[in-house]
Amino acid sequence: MRPDRHARALRKVVTDMALTTTGTTYLVTQISGVWQRYDLPGDHPLTGRSAPNLELADGTRLGEHLHTGRALLLDLADDSELRARAAGYGERLDVLTVACPGRTDLAALFVRPDGFVAWAADGHEDGKALPEVLERWLGAPADAAQPAA
Repeated sequence: MRPDRHARALRKVVTDMALTTTGTTYLVTQISGVWQRYDLPGDHPLTGRSAPNLELADGTRLGEHLHTGRALLLDLADDSELRARAAGYGERLDVLTVACPGRTDLAALFVRPDGFVAWAADGHEDGKALPEVLERWLGAPADAAQPAA
């Protein structure tokens, strides 16, 4: 907004950049935070990233299930063992079992209330780490044994 020649030159460069697809993409990713990745434990490429807005087999998208303000465990492989590992979190965790035709490689996601993936699995064997992840983000499950006084 400054009227000096340096500000006008910078405005021209940014305007020219914004008129290109690459420039616009760069500006939008910087402003939106889509590029953000948190350094969270786990090797899956989605861990620490904003959850992708997956199209699910029931016709909904992942983003539609994140409006409650609770964490979400998305079971894409209909894995009863995975759901059993997540039992006991009541109102702190929503669990959704549904397929994702576009990502058949992905078995499950744990999405924090802020929309970032805290854990992801490509197969059933990856579910063993889920209890530790849930306890880290949600605390102990409600049905956990209380220590003797």
